[in-house]
Amino acid sequence: NIRAAVLHALGDLAASVGVIIAGAVILLTGWTFIDPLVSILIAALIGWNALKIVTETVNILLEGTPRGVSSQGIASAIRGTDGVQSMHDLHVWSISAENVACSCHIVVGDQSLPDSERIMRAVEERLCSDFEIGHTTIQVENCTPCHEEAEHLMHHNHPHIRLAELALEGRRRTPLSRRRSPRAAAAKS
Repeated sequence: NIRAAVLHALGDLAASVGVIIAGAVILLTGWTFIDPLVSILIAALIGWNALKIVTETVNILLEGTPRGVSSQGIASAIRGTDGVQSMHDLHVWSISAENVACSCHIVVGDQSLPDSERIMRAVEERLCSDFEIGHTTIQVENCTPCHEEAEHLMHHNHPHIRLAELALEGRRRTPLSRRRSPRAAAAKS
């Protein structure tokens, strides 16, 4: 990347200046230990900058959260957007040194498709303006999460729910070795 090239050029410049200064000090004072000392300082400077670049690159390759980006701040901003009832499954990661990506699920309640789209666009605009996140994937959910809805239905005595419970119980009791796939059952009959 460009930053690595600039740091490389600055390292070369520092090395040249360091060698010239060390040479002048040796000529004037006779202190020959200055040469290896300046070499060690230049190597440490180059190594420190290289370590920072490698650390940032590894974070990008591992899709880590970028430094300086607060997932809690992003979550608060999304939840604070008009029309968003709740948010879950937030993921924020680096695509490159300059590009940040975000994905999440937002619950908007019982909204029409155009209203859901408007709320989603408002979240995208907020992420772009407040956090400079240009790549977003937002899944809009118009109801409570499925598991909450299923738990609610299980508390009612509807016949179809009871049949599903019985089927699940029977499947749990049947060993895997005795279960037949629908294809195998059709072939046997």
